[in-house]
Amino acid sequence: MLNPTKEIVSPLRAVLFVTGVLVAIVPLRMIYAAGDSPTATEGIAIGGSVSNSTIQNTVNKQDPAALAAMVKGLTDQNAATTEARVRAEREAAALAEKLKLTTEAFTGLLQTLGNVPSDKIPAKLIEIATQQVATSQHLALFDPGDAATKALVNQAKVALDKGHPAAASALLLRAGNDLDISNVRIARSSYGLSVITGMATNQSGRTLSYAFVKFNLYDHRGTVVGHVLDYALDLAPGERWAFKAQTGTKFTTVKLTGVQVFPPAP
Repeated sequence: MLNPTKEIVSPLRAVLFVTGVLVAIVPLRMIYAAGDSPTATEGIAIGGSVSNSTIQNTVNKQDPAALAAMVKGLTDQNAATTEARVRAEREAAALAEKLKLTTEAFTGLLQTLGNVPSDKIPAKLIEIATQQVATSQHLALFDPGDAATKALVNQAKVALDKGHPAAASALLLRAGNDLDISNVRIARSSYGLSVITGMATNQSGRTLSYAFVKFNLYDHRGTVVGHVLDYALDLAPGERWAFKAQTGTKFTTVKLTGVQVFPPAP
């Protein structure tokens, strides 16, 4: 049987929580998990940078043989001629620009593909480039409050700058996250609404009285045109929350700008 007191109190707590968030009264801690890579549909970029579809389309337009030659020129220092290395570096810089990655980071990604069969290089490059972008977005949302966490975040940045997203993700995971965010999707409804969905898992080891996710909406000029959020109450350890935020605002890209919880980590 439902508890009538809880039925009344929970909505009231929800209103108070959202109000506290919007006026910045409740001192919540900004966190974001280095878990599964956020993805987007319809070419909408999570983080306002480059979407998974852009990465896939850009890489798939490249000649697989040219990609294999690029990887060889950057990794096989014994077999590759000076001319081949220079050409590989030049082509890597051009492709990095298309993917909105730094040349150093993209070169690092390519250098991890030295032992990958030539026909598998495009698919693997799409995978690790997507991870690079997602981890960069994770990193941007960290706000370390202590020296140990800050050191881990700084190490993750160094790894990411060198094109080592897996190592960076592992470091961010060690930095101490309360929620793991995954399976972020954006869809357009037939009623003209945009719906942002995803999964949040409480990995803090404690019950979270409040948890919410917030997204900023941007037009084609990169100007913020609105925001949406969703929240959960009393999220138990290990519990999963399927969040859903919708808006009628017209926008081009969306960025996950906040994942906050209360109480914060002790």
